[in-house]
Amino acid sequence: MPMLRPTNPCKTAAMVLALVFCAAASWLPAQTAPAPGNPQGAPPRRAPPLALNSRPFLWQSSCMDKGSILEVLRTHEPELKAAGVVHLRLFGSVARGESSVHSDVDLMAELDRSKHPTLLNLVHLENRLTDMLGVKADLALAETMRETVRLRAGREAILAF
Repeated sequence: MPMLRPTNPCKTAAMVLALVFCAAASWLPAQTAPAPGNPQGAPPRRAPPLALNSRPFLWQSSCMDKGSILEVLRTHEPELKAAGVVHLRLFGSVARGESSVHSDVDLMAELDRSKHPTLLNLVHLENRLTDMLGVKADLALAETMRETVRLRAGREAILAF
């Protein structure tokens, strides 16, 4: 078997993580469920494998429009500011009023650099925003966005705080 040697360190890390997750999944005990029609006597059938992402799938509520999203974000402003968010803007399909049941909530943040945010802090913040809103939140940092994307997002963005 040929050895894979990506030149990009991020690809190497992704490959290592994928191997670790595959190995960990193979060590998990098999989940079983009773056979339909004969729950006592028949051998159990295998249940679907465990998902790596244990978070429940979130559906966008029909009442979750830009107004209610902004209201939730403004309600949680003290918590978000304590986490290092200086400004938070809503952009994308929700801000344009074009969202669907499958839409996520696009948020653009400006962070307080004196708090030295790490990648782990950003992941935690994005997960916390998802929990607050009840729909998948996609957090982007304004300074890391490509210029053309940042300009387009800036034109449609709505300031939460």
